[in-house]
Amino acid sequence: MRNIETLSTKTGPDDAGLNILLTEARLEERRARAEAMAARLDSLACHITSRQLNHVEAAENCCA
Repeated sequence: MRNIETLSTKTGPDDAGLNILLTEARLEERRARAEAMAARLDSLACHITSRQLNHVEAAENCCA
C-alpha cells in the first residue's frame, strides 16, 4: 500500500540551517549510491573483458 497523503511543512527563517543539513545529507547519500553503482559496473566490465565474453554472455551477467 502506498502512502498517497502529502503533507506540507511550513518553514521559517530559523529552519534554514536544518534545510541545508538535510540537503547536504541527501546529496552525500546520492554520491555514495553513485560510487557504489560505479564500482559494480567497473567490476562487471573487468569480468566481461577478462573472460572475453560475447554480447549474449555479457547480457546474461548483467541480469544475474
